[in-house]
Amino acid sequence: MDIEERLKDNVANGRRFCFLSEVTSEDGNDLLFNGFVHGKVHTGDAIYIMKQDEPIMVATIGEIKVDDKSLEEVCDKRCEIRIKDIKDKVKTDGFIVITSIRPQREVKLDVSVENPFLLGLSYGFQRFENDMSYLVALIKELTKANYLVPVILASIPEGIEDGKIPEGTVFSVPSFLNPSDKSKSLLPVFTDFDEVKSWKNDVWQKQKTTIVTNFKDTADLSKKNDNGMVINPFGENPIILTTEMIDGILNNGKN
Repeated sequence: MDIEERLKDNVANGRRFCFLSEVTSEDGNDLLFNGFVHGKVHTGDAIYIMKQDEPIMVATIGEIKVDDKSLEEVCDKRCEIRIKDIKDKVKTDGFIVITSIRPQREVKLDVSVENPFLLGLSYGFQRFENDMSYLVALIKELTKANYLVPVILASIPEGIEDGKIPEGTVFSVPSFLNPSDKSKSLLPVFTDFDEVKSWKNDVWQKQKTTIVTNFKDTADLSKKNDNGMVINPFGENPIILTTEMIDGILNNGKN
């Protein structure tokens, strides 16, 4: 099975993992990536290597180590990933994400929305939130991404399928309380459908309907009834953006 077939095999088997390299080093012609893998990864897996403003690379995992011990499989654990013979193909400065999730070059509603690089960066939020280079990379990715916003339909219209909402349908957008200030609410938004499915709301679980928005439209939506947004509120590292933070990001983008 060639590498492209193995990449498709990841999708067919529902295999999703994401890994933000916290430290990248060289070993001969190989690169060693150290960080925490979210999901299950195997030696020999075909993967995407993503770095901001660089072409996406396809490669194969040569070895996985935990505490200097080689393992065939690792799940939700800190580890070292070796990729062979790529030293001269990947710049080791900046933040690098290794993932099985196929990047989207354009939004395709029939396959939902994917943001593997943003998802990978989000896993480092608590660790790197005071690192200016990380924040610059994160903000840039936030403004480029498309998001899923769950909606609650007033009634389920005929002909609705795959979560697509017919024009003219009446719906409402949920709000979550800001855990840091219960007097303010946040618009919940998600990087992909796997993150949305973690919302255990009985009404939404029956409808499973979402709208796709870019950052500007999401920002506008968050200002109608809320005081900001929270990205992947049920994920490992939710990212809260207040209205003031959103305005700062948008205004900075104009300069």
